[in-house]
Amino acid sequence: MNEESKANLKLIIIMIVILILLKICLIFLWPFVAAIILALVIEPSVKHLIDAGFKRKTSSIIVITIFILVSSFLVFYLSKYIYEQIVNFLSELPNIADLLKEKIPILKDKDLDYINKIMSIKNIMDSYKDKILKQILSASNKVLYIFIMIISTILISIDLDNIELFIKKYTSNTFYKVFINVSKKFSDMLNLEIKLTAASTVQTILGLYILGFSRPLTIGLICGILDILPVVGTAMVFIPMIIFELASERIFLSVGLICLYLLLQASRKIMEVKFVGSSLKINPLITLISIYAGIKIYGAWGIIFGPIVVILFKELYNVIIIRCELPITWEL
Repeated sequence: MNEESKANLKLIIIMIVILILLKICLIFLWPFVAAIILALVIEPSVKHLIDAGFKRKTSSIIVITIFILVSSFLVFYLSKYIYEQIVNFLSELPNIADLLKEKIPILKDKDLDYINKIMSIKNIMDSYKDKILKQILSASNKVLYIFIMIISTILISIDLDNIELFIKKYTSNTFYKVFINVSKKFSDMLNLEIKLTAASTVQTILGLYILGFSRPLTIGLICGILDILPVVGTAMVFIPMIIFELASERIFLSVGLICLYLLLQASRKIMEVKFVGSSLKINPLITLISIYAGIKIYGAWGIIFGPIVVILFKELYNVIIIRCELPITWEL
């Protein structure tokens, strides 16, 4: 076996071991995995406070407290708002279905019992709403896990400098560089997605409000969530809306939606060029595939860990296959 084959086999074995270990950690140690991710996400904000004169311990506690308060507020009120909007939307679906049957010839001869199906869905949601809320409130073990995650995040954030020194002292130089570079790129990726998603959501809400749509906030929030998916994100909402407006012969709104969609895509590309360095760029198709594969392997965690595995693979490929000397792109 030549050197190239040995290097390829080594890379494959390392990636398989990492995937298996990551799966085990997400099953048994997910609060600590979430704490590591959260500590990396808030690190830029912690550094801003440190630069402003605060100690790391104080900075970490302030940032995490603000994060918890904001997250709790958003989860509670957005969940309530989205549920109410879904119920209202389901009550209006019969009118939308009748309009589609009237405007689209292929649906005119279809005898579809929309009303009964829609009402059955609505009744199911109403009957399970209280049960879901009770289960959430009674899930004391989940509260314990969240508490462990918060405490772990604080401790990791406070000792992040010491953790870096420990890794640097007791591991090889190559491992240390890979760890630092992956951590940096992962932190940049998450913070970038937060910025892009927030900007896309605000632009969508404002655009739909200007065009005169009745629920710009709801549609904007849905687009913001879907914007996490590259290539197909907001298109999953805008394309059906454009088709519906064209079928309803509302040309102005359909043209307005097309212009808004193009504006969102253009602004996203501009922000990516502004905030993303060449070392962080990942092909959108590769990102989409990694998210899909990640969801299949790790469930909801795959949205985060799919791209992370791709970043890790690129770093290990540079070390093992290309054998290039890695620069350190970041210090914790």
